[in-house]
Amino acid sequence: MKVLIPVDDERFAQAMCEFVISHTWPQKVEFKILYVYESVFLQEFVTPLAVQQLEEESSHRQSLGRAIVTNVGSQLRLKFANAEIEEKLQEGDAKLVILDMIKEWQPDLVVMGSHNKGVMERFFLGSVSLAVLTHAPCSVVTVKIQN
Repeated sequence: MKVLIPVDDERFAQAMCEFVISHTWPQKVEFKILYVYESVFLQEFVTPLAVQQLEEESSHRQSLGRAIVTNVGSQLRLKFANAEIEEKLQEGDAKLVILDMIKEWQPDLVVMGSHNKGVMERFFLGSVSLAVLTHAPCSVVTVKIQN
């Protein structure tokens, strides 16, 4: 069984990790933990100082993502010693990257968080979990935590 676990912040990652740990999985299970950091778009008119700040922000996001996937991976390895666990960071739009990963890797299940956004937030910002629920060809579990 293949399980994709997209994570985006520490609190939601921990909730998803606890959800996964609390369940029984087949002997042959593969977990892929995915952190997507958004691209930093640079325009021609951006000053060198702004470029440096954007690069620092991108580096910070990558470091944060690496820490999150490493933490989740470590916890899963403690619980599921025989599981195959991959930690992956990828740049891009979260919805598109996750859906591309589903198409490429073909997991049996996606376990992801839901931020419980209101209607207006979803309209203006979009909802990653809604996009995955709507378009994924496999089962999707959303783990909700209280804000």
